[in-house]
Amino acid sequence: MRSESNPDFGPQLEAKSSPTQFKFPFHPQWQNVEACGHCGYTQEAGFKFCVSCGKRPLLVIKQEQEDRADFNNSLRVLGFYGIYFAILMIISFTLNETYQFDLGVSIGDAIITLVFFFSIKGLWRIILPKKLHLQTLLTVLTLGIASPLLVHKLITFLTVHFKLIDYSLIDFTAPNPLLFALITTALFPAIFEELAFRGFLYHYLEKIGGAKMALLASSFLFAMVHFSMISLIWLFPFGLLVGYLRQKHNTLIYGIILHFMHNVGVILLDWNGY
Repeated sequence: MRSESNPDFGPQLEAKSSPTQFKFPFHPQWQNVEACGHCGYTQEAGFKFCVSCGKRPLLVIKQEQEDRADFNNSLRVLGFYGIYFAILMIISFTLNETYQFDLGVSIGDAIITLVFFFSIKGLWRIILPKKLHLQTLLTVLTLGIASPLLVHKLITFLTVHFKLIDYSLIDFTAPNPLLFALITTALFPAIFEELAFRGFLYHYLEKIGGAKMALLASSFLFAMVHFSMISLIWLFPFGLLVGYLRQKHNTLIYGIILHFMHNVGVILLDWNGY
């Protein structure tokens, strides 16, 4: 058997009984090699174009096709949800609002939100974390107590100085106004707005533009859908805060707790005439 060396090609081995030849360029720094799916030429793993046939790897092409499909699907789902929400707003503005109507809208929106949320495989895992962080939970509880007080003072200041229309979050025509408000204005939004804006909307926005874009866009949409210019002052920062908690800890539970505590605090302040 005879062995020869070549600076561009590895050792060339020849044997009379069973000749063997390395058919790929050999470089000592290569850790892994990969064969081209088109022509079978073997070269350094992770190549962008085959040095033999010039084509791109099949895995890269497949990944790009999957990414493009995810992008198009995200746009399609966001479009469907936008149409649904536009219809919901038209109905809300054209029909006379009663407590029965508000309850029906809350239940209907909850069902639609659950359909969108659970249509994404495995997304339900972000509702609850494997382990609660005590420090984060204490921070959330503190913010849940402080935020309604700060927002209430801000709204009171703006209402008085700019002569804005003051409105109540409590429908006193309901059989049990406080309980009804706690269910439709505190509990339902805390759960289903988080499932929507920090759940599946964040999920699809992240696929389109990344985590930063998802955080900003979901917070902006969250503020806009309340259709209150005065509320934009605090709703957008609040959306950023709960979005940050979702992004950092990959769970919705902290946002749900904070959202619920904030809404309950605002309702109780309104109920007691503050």
